[in-house]
Amino acid sequence: MPRYYFNVRHGDRPIPDIEGQELVSIENAWVEAAGSIGDMVKDTFLRSSRARFQMAIEVCEDDRPVLLVKVSLAPDRHG
Repeated sequence: MPRYYFNVRHGDRPIPDIEGQELVSIENAWVEAAGSIGDMVKDTFLRSSRARFQMAIEVCEDDRPVLLVKVSLAPDRHG
């Protein structure tokens, strides 16, 4: 079973995943990355609903990048 590493980038701050997870397929890694980045966005937004931020999770199989999930949030108030 392949081992996937989920390296996080929050703004300019990289956070490497040194343990990784064994998953059946890249599709399972996609679900894991999408769920994780959704939780991170929610947590960041709850701390400051006016914050602009960018986050990404780069999924690697061994040392090879295989997937990138990115989110950018910028509130735009009208009126």
